[in-house]
Amino acid sequence: VDVLACCTLEEFGRIDILVNNAAVNYMAPFAETSMKRWDLVLNVNLRGSVLCTKAFLPYMLKQRSGRIVNVSSSAAVDPEIVAQLNIVAYATSKAGLETFTRALAMELRPHNIAVNGLQIETSVASDGAVFANPEFEFVDTPEAVGEDILWLVTREPSFTGQVLTMAEVRARGGR
Repeated sequence: VDVLACCTLEEFGRIDILVNNAAVNYMAPFAETSMKRWDLVLNVNLRGSVLCTKAFLPYMLKQRSGRIVNVSSSAAVDPEIVAQLNIVAYATSKAGLETFTRALAMELRPHNIAVNGLQIETSVASDGAVFANPEFEFVDTPEAVGEDILWLVTREPSFTGQVLTMAEVRARGGR
């Protein structure tokens, strides 16, 4: 990860935006989830974002500016989806990512670095079944997610510590 930060800096001369968007899922009842699977999900979804942030943050601190967006999921706050799909590890990792987002935002606010989260609608289960939260009228597309991330990173640095759904981004003037 540190190499990626150095290569990015070498290529572009500065680091302005970091989007943490890697995720894996494992669908099984909690009682049947091995610790190996649990650790894999938390290591990719939460620790991976922490490691990327650790690698890129020193450059943002040095230039006293930057934007970090952590991509979360409606599963972080929707126990019905979690229970329906047996995704306790995934939901736990995304809830942890949202807490990390809010806490880091407070720490980095004085450095002109905004940290926000975007909660997307997870649309495809590991068995290929498509599902949607009834509160949403759509399944998020990569293009829509990209547009909402762009909206988040173009806010003033004082706009920090928010974890918004895509519908909330649209309601605030995005897309």
